[in-house]
Amino acid sequence: MIIGIVACHSNGQIELHDADSCDYLFHFEEAEEESKKAVCTMLKWKPGSEPDSILAVDIKGSIRRYSKKEKKQVFNVDTKEGENNRLFALDYSPDGETFATAGTDRLVRVYDDATMKLKVTLDGFHTKKSGHSNRIF
Repeated sequence: MIIGIVACHSNGQIELHDADSCDYLFHFEEAEEESKKAVCTMLKWKPGSEPDSILAVDIKGSIRRYSKKEKKQVFNVDTKEGENNRLFALDYSPDGETFATAGTDRLVRVYDDATMKLKVTLDGFHTKKSGHSNRIF
């Protein structure tokens, strides 16, 4: 099933393109005004047979959910780390029930997708290893 190509830009705008022709289809409406948009650093479609949900992370440490059907941002999580943790990495578990983020503070955080709540922070204590020594991409 072809769902489309989603792209993020340095101005914070996120748009959808046709997967076959790469033609522009639309941009997602933001929940905040243009001047306050953060630079989006990573996007992911939620796994599933009929994907509608897209997650995005940004340099302000926020996690945003977009709906393809609604053509807009539908949820935002401002992480406690805020601007002290620029998020650069994002990925879903294969079943789409959890996702993980990582960035400049060198920690991996795992969230429940249904509630968007933090489940666990993976650091040296959890992994019994020293962890990352630099930001995570």
